Amino acid sequence: MAKVEYIINVLYEGLYDYVPNRKKKEYRNEFNSRKSYTSKFALDFFPRFIDFEKWSKNPKDQYDIILINYWMIEVPISGLKSSQLFASYNRGNKIINWRLKKKDCTKMTLNLSKKKTKL
Repeated sequence: MAKVEYIINVLYEGLYDYVPNRKKKEYRNEFNSRKSYTSKFALDFFPRFIDFEKWSKNPKDQYDIILINYWMIEVPISGLKSSQLFASYNRGNKIINWRLKKKDCTKMTLNLSKKKTKL
C-alpha cells in the first residue's frame, strides 16, 4: 500500500503541466519548502494551483485523466489512499485494458503510454 507522502509526490509530478505558467514557480517553491507532506497539506495545496473541473473535460495528455479522476472522485470519498485507479496510473494501462472490454468479450485496447516527467 502506498504511503501518503508517495501519493502526494506522484500527484505533484503528474499534475505539474496543469499549473498555469505564472504560478509554476510558486507551486515548486511551496512544495519544496515543506519538510513533510500530509493529507491536510495536499487537500489545500493542489486545488489552489490546478483547476480540476477545467482539465477533467480536456486533459493535455489522455493518460492524465486517470490522475485527475483519482483526485476528483476517490480522494473526497476515501482520502489519499492507494486504490486501483491510482495504481493504474503508476503501472501503465494494464488494469484499464483489463476492465475495458468490447461487447463480444474481446479486449479493447486503449493506447495510453505512461507519461514521462519533464522536471
